[in-house]
Amino acid sequence: MVTSASNAGEFPVDQCFAPLSIIARGVPEVQEELRTQKGIDATHIIMTSDERGPEWWLDVRALGWTWVDYAAERTEEIYGKWHLSNGTSFVGTRGSTICTLASRRVRSWHDGATRLIRWEWPGADDH
Repeated sequence: MVTSASNAGEFPVDQCFAPLSIIARGVPEVQEELRTQKGIDATHIIMTSDERGPEWWLDVRALGWTWVDYAAERTEEIYGKWHLSNGTSFVGTRGSTICTLASRRVRSWHDGATRLIRWEWPGADDH
């Protein structure tokens, strides 16, 4: 078993990443913030990840979310490197450099709603 050290001990690597259920918990939080503070009814959720497992992407689809094939869509070429920062909201993982930058830009560029999921060990972001 491959393990990763954290503040709470050692866990199998597959437990070191926030599961979709925890990420999904942040989505209605930012949706509610957008609805109450900006009058925006955000219903289109786009997931980005470097995850390669087809089962994981089926689980994303089951949540009603979609994703972009960046290479096929030429996203960076058309919209620029920081296209994720142009959303009205962002849910990401705390500790990820890309998530931190995208979150800060959504906030500063668009006064958007953001959540960074804490996930150093299973249960770290329970609330």
